[in-house]
Amino acid sequence: MQESIKNTLTEYLNKGSQVTIKLVNGGKLKKERLLPYMLVYRYASREDKSIRLVLGESSYIISPQTEEQDEETAQIIKYVSKEISQKVGAVMVLELWIGAEGSTDFTIFAPKDIVPSTVETSASGRSACSVPGTGWFCSGYGG
Repeated sequence: MQESIKNTLTEYLNKGSQVTIKLVNGGKLKKERLLPYMLVYRYASREDKSIRLVLGESSYIISPQTEEQDEETAQIIKYVSKEISQKVGAVMVLELWIGAEGSTDFTIFAPKDIVPSTVETSASGRSACSVPGTGWFCSGYGG
């Protein structure tokens, strides 16, 4: 991660204020305030309309889905997650992956040894995971 990005993130996370950073790789990081979550979306193309799922949110990082960018994006996610977790006690990183066209399921992937009850509760509570009018529901715990 570039030192300038790290310094900017540190400054804004310490203040708990809004930060928007255009990343060198063409991506973008946005935090409206110190929120205990961050959405992640790695796009194959800037024309990918699925990117709109994330752009309206208060806390996200979008990045090109390329091998050379994955390491930088992972470093930023790790750094921001660690800082937020230290300040508020926990953080949830939710990475969105777009499935095959026509798919109506989604799967939750998480380490089984880290707060499995939270994931299991989310997976078993279909009403908490369903999106009205879409047919989407949790297909299970893919730990």
